[in-house]
Amino acid sequence: MLKFRPKAKKLNAALVVAASFVLGAVCFIFASFNSISYKWAIQIAGIILAATGVEFVLRFFLTGFAYIVDGNKFVVTKTAAGHEQVICDVPLDRAVALLPAAEAKAKISGLENGGKVTLTMNCCVTFIPPDAYCLIIDTTGKKPDPNDSKRTYAMINFEPDGEFLGIVSDAVENAGKKE
Repeated sequence: MLKFRPKAKKLNAALVVAASFVLGAVCFIFASFNSISYKWAIQIAGIILAATGVEFVLRFFLTGFAYIVDGNKFVVTKTAAGHEQVICDVPLDRAVALLPAAEAKAKISGLENGGKVTLTMNCCVTFIPPDAYCLIIDTTGKKPDPNDSKRTYAMINFEPDGEFLGIVSDAVENAGKKE
């Protein structure tokens, strides 16, 4: 069992949080003037901006992920408020591809007989990560049939370092050979 916890690069998330709270405060200050009509709309915009800031704090500052390769399984655990929870546990023999996240959507549309992504999981600790990878899993639940055009896929976005990426890539290749 190999476990990897990515280190977050929090600059982008911090900028979004700061901008959300500042713009939310500006909305409330602007709405406090008596001569403005539609004060309620400006106040709602301020509440939405503040809620966005809170959501980013919860998601990118108080939540962590760990990626585990255990034999023929890829497991993602989420840690929030001191509690660890398994959010993804997939067999690697269902893996279709392991690609950089930027190339993943093109891969799905280019697959034989097309396919539809029914689940996308963002298990990244960095907001807009430049080095994220995507594990594409076939979720149809049956052996591939060349005449079947109704394949469904799940995309799991995660942030491995170079060493862990090699381990996951090898595990995907080995699981594909055991079929």
